[in-house]
Amino acid sequence: MTDSANVESQLAIAIMTKFNALVAGEHDAFWLAVNGKLFDGDASGNDYPYACFWFVTGNDDPTFTEENTDHLIQFDFFSSGSAAEARDIRFHAKQLFHEKTLSMTGSTVVWIRGRNVSGGSVPEDIPTLDAGNKVWHAIMELEVKTSLN
Repeated sequence: MTDSANVESQLAIAIMTKFNALVAGEHDAFWLAVNGKLFDGDASGNDYPYACFWFVTGNDDPTFTEENTDHLIQFDFFSSGSAAEARDIRFHAKQLFHEKTLSMTGSTVVWIRGRNVSGGSVPEDIPTLDAGNKVWHAIMELEVKTSLN
């Protein structure tokens, strides 16, 4: 049976590796939009903009011939600049991950899909030094199916 916690750890490494990868010597638009600040889990106390992700669910979905795991990962995007900046960050994240390849150790990513993108339009009251207590927050969920190698 698949160990979802181990698969999640490897999936988190794969997400960070793809985020930090250089293509033709340059970072992609998502990396640039958050100045390289994507965090696995809590990122409170960081300067804006930034993004973080966390695993909402990891459900084993075995068949007679494969050991699959379904994952739901939430990405949160924070901006002190504007709603448009929060939405742009979300757009760039979706461009990087939605229906793209992702390499990980011990499993194969069968598919990866961005869904339930929302937020960014209404500022949240979050005490900050650089944002005057106004922070825009956008969300994207990724559904990922992995198969144990």
